[in-house]
Amino acid sequence: MTTRLERRYRALLRVLPRSYRAQREEEMVASFLDGRPGDLDGEYGWPGWPETAATVGLAVRTRVGDGDAVRTAGLFGLLLGIAMAAAAATAGGLDEPLWLLAHAASAAALVAAVRGAAVEARLLAAVPVLVGLLPLAMAFGPGEAPWQPALRATFLLPAVITLLALCATTPKASPAGCGRRSGQRPWARCCR
Repeated sequence: MTTRLERRYRALLRVLPRSYRAQREEEMVASFLDGRPGDLDGEYGWPGWPETAATVGLAVRTRVGDGDAVRTAGLFGLLLGIAMAAAAATAGGLDEPLWLLAHAASAAALVAAVRGAAVEARLLAAVPVLVGLLPLAMAFGPGEAPWQPALRATFLLPAVITLLALCATTPKASPAGCGRRSGQRPWARCCR
């Protein structure tokens, strides 16, 4: 007899591709249920936020796969961040230290991604998003027009898309193996 919690976990796993579920669904449900206590939780419990986030992240990675398009989009986003920094520097707009930090983090993330340090690239790519969220969070004050925070949020989209693209790709080789595969674009093989 299946509990409601088990049915809810199976419903959550439907975000994964069918072929992936066919191979691993039973094992994943057993693993999820193994950490849950008692009959009451089995009848009234719901999958936790960390399990849900991990499953959705896995679904994105399995559906996107090892696509060079996503990896290229992430690297293009980092290059866009560096170009925005150069444009701001020529216009004299790098007065604020937080934005200087954000643009420097974009450059460091690009270097880390090309060297094959995927975790560091993801962490550094999160810096511009966090820096952009600070003024956005403070924009919801009194006397502020309601459309202004939405306008500020649109300027954050490239950084968010870059971060998501970098997080959706999984590294394939160590930095020592970078550049050894033939027939691939340099940015695609170095970022794996």
